[in-house]
Amino acid sequence: MKGDSPKGRCCRMMKRVRNEATPVKRRKTIDGMERRLLMLEKLEKEDVSKAKERIKALAAQQDPSEPLILITLDE
Repeated sequence: MKGDSPKGRCCRMMKRVRNEATPVKRRKTIDGMERRLLMLEKLEKEDVSKAKERIKALAAQQDPSEPLILITLDE
């Protein structure tokens, strides 16, 4: 039988070790989740503004590509 083989015993022992070593997930508080949400919103705004600045700089070049101009017009 597969369960009686040394390989089967080894696999069962490894699963037990993995389960015992798995850290307990911390509980997420509402305050913590709200702080995380605010931080992500702030980061998103910063990323968007940086992207807009890059697009504007590229569009101001002498030979901007047509798709770049269309992206800038959508702003």
